[in-house]
Amino acid sequence: MAEGAERSSQRRGGGGFSLIEVIVVIAIVSLMIGAIAPLTLQQLTQKRMESTRAQLKKLVTAMAGRPESGDFGYVGDMGSLPPTLADVNSAAGKPPYVIDPGDRVGYGYAGPYAYDVPLAPGGQFVDAWNVPLRYVGGAAQLTSAGPDRAFGSADDLVYPASLAPVSGNLIVRMLGVPTSGDPAAALAASEARVWVSWSQNGTRQETQLTPPVGGTGPWFLNGLHTGHHGVRAQGAGSYLGASPVRDVVRVGRGTTLLTLTLVQP
Repeated sequence: MAEGAERSSQRRGGGGFSLIEVIVVIAIVSLMIGAIAPLTLQQLTQKRMESTRAQLKKLVTAMAGRPESGDFGYVGDMGSLPPTLADVNSAAGKPPYVIDPGDRVGYGYAGPYAYDVPLAPGGQFVDAWNVPLRYVGGAAQLTSAGPDRAFGSADDLVYPASLAPVSGNLIVRMLGVPTSGDPAAALAASEARVWVSWSQNGTRQETQLTPPVGGTGPWFLNGLHTGHHGVRAQGAGSYLGASPVRDVVRVGRGTTLLTLTLVQP
């Protein structure tokens, strides 16, 4: 009888688990891991996708700004999208930002524009899977290869979904106040000249606006880069000698209208 009790005690390992109990516990733990692992991987992938989308948005905003809120990013200062994505944070070979006293508008590089987006050790912007982002110069759009790390597949992340324009049109309406005391009226093409300043690779340029078609109507310029622009006008013809006028206009996507007034001398 004592011998049987001793054998029973040995089988239970002095209060431990039996082999069958250990196998059952291992099986349960394995099932739990098998159920949790896919969920954990899915959550990790989702977090990486969210992080990458936020990164894409920040970089596109750094390039093209938010024109609706008066932020024009790299385009507004330099006049065009960056040649490479790394250029948004690189001042190399670019003129420094300077405000023109006549226009009261700045031209030149004022970056870094994506100061809160870190570069990878290789000097590139990469997604959450450590794959360099794809950028085609001249288009304000970025692509991540996504979870499968291969471009051109269904899980690519693209921002924005459609190309964001970085140019707009400017229309300037010229009015004249005659010496006769009559109300201000629209000037004819022969009575005014209008110029607008813009940035070409960070250097100030100036272009004369197209005069009204048919002799009357607004002056216009299409395809002007988004951003702040200096506009000046001077009199001609019967308004020759009128005091020149200047203004700063914010050109966004679409068409922007500005009205200037000359006083007949």
